[in-house]
Amino acid sequence: MRQLVVGLVIAAMLAGCSLLPGGVKEPQVTLRNIGLRDATLLSQDFVLDLKVDNPNDFDLDVLGSDVEISLNGESVARGLSNQALRVPQYGSTTMQVVASTRMLTAIRQLLVGTMQQQQIDYEVDGHLRVKNSFLGRPIPFHHSGEVDLESLVMGR
Repeated sequence: MRQLVVGLVIAAMLAGCSLLPGGVKEPQVTLRNIGLRDATLLSQDFVLDLKVDNPNDFDLDVLGSDVEISLNGESVARGLSNQALRVPQYGSTTMQVVASTRMLTAIRQLLVGTMQQQQIDYEVDGHLRVKNSFLGRPIPFHHSGEVDLESLVMGR
């Protein structure tokens, strides 16, 4: 019985610790744009514009980030950024991350998408490295959506 009480007290304390910073909220990261930076026969580099929203009453100092892009559930690109920036309290800013992909992987996913459907599902997953992060851990983010293949091909 004593072990159960001690376990419950520790669990309550750990749950309380996550609230210690005064209701700190994790920033929201969304994909704003993807642009082609460089392309060769075997690989491409894309520039991802990520919008970082800070819902807190203090500035966030971002030290960098990592990102992974998936098409139809398969990873096709990865990137890192050491771009430092400050996200103001209750504000937002845009950061850029360069992600690289192999040509054959991307083409395979696009072909699978065109044969089976008119839209391709995409996901962007990653982490922000924040100087004043709670408990010093990277802050994860996830953004997903669909790309209409006809609009992509026609440039709409």
